[in-house]
Amino acid sequence: MVACPFSGKPLNPEIKTKVGTTEVGFCCEGCLGKVTAATPEAAIELVFADKAFDKGFKVGEEKKE
Repeated sequence: MVACPFSGKPLNPEIKTKVGTTEVGFCCEGCLGKVTAATPEAAIELVFADKAFDKGFKVGEEKKE
């Protein structure tokens, strides 16, 4: 996770919750509230939908052993 999935702003290390099996951070209580107010299925869709995913996550290269 590199930024808030809703705003794209820097993460506040104290504001996070689990979405599915993944711990997700947010920039503020307002963004966290969007997820906590949603059903578990809707929260997954909110955080991992294309636009939110692009703002909050960076896909890295696969590590080779």
